Amino acid sequence: MKIFEICDGTLKLFGCTLLKIKYKKGKTKFYILGLPLFEADNTFDKMRADFSGNTDFDTRKYDKKINEITSCYNNILKCKVNNSRIAFLATKIYDMGGHTKWMRDMQKTLSNQYDEALFLTTTGTSRKAAPQTLDY
Repeated sequence: MKIFEICDGTLKLFGCTLLKIKYKKGKTKFYILGLPLFEADNTFDKMRADFSGNTDFDTRKYDKKINEITSCYNNILKCKVNNSRIAFLATKIYDMGGHTKWMRDMQKTLSNQYDEALFLTTTGTSRKAAPQTLDY
């Protein structure tokens, strides 16, 4: 048993959950010792909830939402729009599977032309299911 552990939005001390963060229906809910503390509502959580239920491969409808969410960070971090950058957005990845293999192949193919970043909406599942792919 680990003394201190943070995984999947959960903070544990000696195996007891002290703080837990859950994302449901576009809201972020905070729990302390299993009791609900408060919930927050923001644009990113709404978009993430919408994206996680998406079954369509055409994700262009999310471009405007992503641009709105990230535009405030561009001002804070003094980032400029750069056409030599590309980002991959996925719910989760696995060590095996068609979409994960496609993303890995695209990263290899585009690595000489673009600065790349991978954004996962559920990192905990990917850490367990795809440690080798995440290391890559």
